[in-house]
Amino acid sequence: MDEWPRYEALVAKRWEYYRPRFERFARGERLSWNWAAFVATLAWLRYRRLYGWSWVYFFVSTPFLLAVFFVGVLAGDSCERALDPTPGRIVGLTVLTLLCLGWILPPLVADYLYFMHVQASIGKNAGGTRTGGAVGALAMQALVLIGSAVAAPGYAVYTHRAMVAEGLLLAGAAKVAIQEYLSEHQRLPARIDEVTKEVSNRHGDRLVVESDGTIKVIFGDRSRKLSGHSVSFVPEKKDGRIVDWVCGSKDLPDRCLPAGCRQS
Repeated sequence: MDEWPRYEALVAKRWEYYRPRFERFARGERLSWNWAAFVATLAWLRYRRLYGWSWVYFFVSTPFLLAVFFVGVLAGDSCERALDPTPGRIVGLTVLTLLCLGWILPPLVADYLYFMHVQASIGKNAGGTRTGGAVGALAMQALVLIGSAVAAPGYAVYTHRAMVAEGLLLAGAAKVAIQEYLSEHQRLPARIDEVTKEVSNRHGDRLVVESDGTIKVIFGDRSRKLSGHSVSFVPEKKDGRIVDWVCGSKDLPDRCLPAGCRQS
């Protein structure tokens, strides 16, 4: 091709690498493999001044990277596993699929995209070297990912703990009422509605008092993954009398519970 010297002038660096690939693309091929684009896709796109594609990659890859991250976090989170056990095979397959889409496809088409960019530049009679900086876009993506890495592990757990804490507020009010009832009647109430009318909250969490004095909150359907689980105030007794209640749960791990309810 008579225009290869112009291609070389625009590519500037590593022309010996790109020429055989460009020759194949000129014959109609489309796929090649670029290790630099595999290791650091965004940096490579910015360096080769494929700015439009770099922003496409940025806005597509950032949610993708977050998805991989969140899948890994949720799969490894003890609270999430207890509330919604996910088969490890499904999680692994999901991560593998995302990895293939995110890391395998870009380096396969990177060289062809660059070929089309150089070809378009020649058509516009552009000149000069065709390499640029990558720091700005990389810094932006790093900021997003670092921020997510800090926030993501605690987000789901925080949501569950907030719902548990609301249920405990309901139980705490009942505990005060029962203590007053005990002082006056020297016995436990037969029914929870003898001491309080607040036997449920906006999440549909249900409050019950068991025969031994345990105050239990059973989470309702509106508590999402907590539904069907429970947290309790279990009475501590001395000389047959209740002296205190200890917060805990038989079916939720400590990671799902506020600090005051954890067993360790």
